[in-house]
Amino acid sequence: MEIKLLQKESPAWIAGDVIHQQVSFHAEAVVPDTAEDVQEIVWTRGGLLLKGKEPGLHAATVTGEAWASVLYLTETGHLESIRLRKEFEMVFEAETSEPEALPQLSWYLTGLQGKLLNPRKLSVSFEVQATLRSFQRGTTLTETSLPEGEWKGLHVLKDQTGTLALTSVSEKPFTLREQLPLSMGQDALAQFDAEELRFSLLGTEQVGSRCIVKGELQLQLLGRDSSNQPAKSSFHVPFSQLLDITEDTLDQSLVWIEPNSVYLDWAENSAGGRSLDLEVHALLQFCAYSRREVITFRDAYSTAMPLESESCDLSLLRSVEPGTSVLSIDAAVPMPDDTAELLAAESKIGALERRENIARIPLQTDILYRSADGSLASARRSLKLDVTELPQDAVILSQRLLSLSVDPVGNELRLSGSAEILWRKEEAEAVSTLSLFRMEEDNSWSKTENPSVFLVRRGGESLWDLAKEYRSSEDLIRSYNTEDAELLLIPAEA
Repeated sequence: MEIKLLQKESPAWIAGDVIHQQVSFHAEAVVPDTAEDVQEIVWTRGGLLLKGKEPGLHAATVTGEAWASVLYLTETGHLESIRLRKEFEMVFEAETSEPEALPQLSWYLTGLQGKLLNPRKLSVSFEVQATLRSFQRGTTLTETSLPEGEWKGLHVLKDQTGTLALTSVSEKPFTLREQLPLSMGQDALAQFDAEELRFSLLGTEQVGSRCIVKGELQLQLLGRDSSNQPAKSSFHVPFSQLLDITEDTLDQSLVWIEPNSVYLDWAENSAGGRSLDLEVHALLQFCAYSRREVITFRDAYSTAMPLESESCDLSLLRSVEPGTSVLSIDAAVPMPDDTAELLAAESKIGALERRENIARIPLQTDILYRSADGSLASARRSLKLDVTELPQDAVILSQRLLSLSVDPVGNELRLSGSAEILWRKEEAEAVSTLSLFRMEEDNSWSKTENPSVFLVRRGGESLWDLAKEYRSSEDLIRSYNTEDAELLLIPAEA
């Protein structure tokens, strides 16, 4: 006789493999005919814009746009900037994928390098590191149970354990529009050359089957003041978005936000002061996890006849841990020998480097200074930061500078601040459950060959183990013995 066990399932999303990819490309720009020749590049800043995601049968395609702004010195020592853009495409190949799958992406620039090809032509090299994961609709096991009927002498051992089910995967485009007032003064920003955007998640709040995602857009403008010297302005724009997650419970969530486009322009406010019109289009990517109880069969035996079983393996998600590793920056780098005055310094971090148990992030600082002869000049300084408390199997979502101050001390530049690495780590556990029984009806146990009662000195065995060995049941053993008995009477099940 064959008994196929029932597997009750609930709808959920199934996460595919994490696919990492790195791509390099470059873009070129020519300075206008009306502009002076380029003498030296001061710094290069840039970013990424997500333009589209297309799932496929065996691959997902992501299209994007990289932009860069290059601040440079002209042949007469004047500061100017030029901006360039480059469209690019990344293809993420997967062994199994569905056209209806929903891919989610996180990426960041790990390398950005400006190069002077000739006095009229610039080149910028981009290095992009991306992580993509596709999610497909599916089911997860909730309960293993016996089919209806009387199964004489059959005993099963149930296990109840918890798992995190991926119950909702969604994405939502949204727009932020703000008018940002600019500070007044001699060193106030008169023109901007580059912007740096980053989204920070402040928390989630569930209301029924909906989730409110709260966050903040941090915007830093890099440009020049009225004296054509480097200047900065920083802004913090809060936002909230409402998502329908179709679930009444939310135990964990993961959020990715990638900008699609950025619009910035000067405006005049009613008081006659200047402000900045900001419009950012972005894509919010969201995963909701709910805790569920899973019932499986760990073991089985029959007191009536021999029994064989088949099992299947399950992978239960225990936790999805979003983590943050913050590293402090406290270092010194030498100033150029001909430095008379430090005018500005801009820093950026590169790709995380892993070697065995060592992880490091390169930090690059571009400085603008006035030399001893009164002319403007630039230089670059690099160092590597050690990263601690980063799990070996963590998936890196982003890396960024939180703060950095650069102060001249003697003939050195003192760097102090912090950097942040956002990562995700999943923990899963393999669980085995019985899925099929085969009972030998023609080979029943003989009731006369064994005694009807056994006397057993209890060791470390569980009642389940004793009942299985002597073809009894846990309830029968309990009914014949006291709770603390060392010698157990084990009656054979009739």
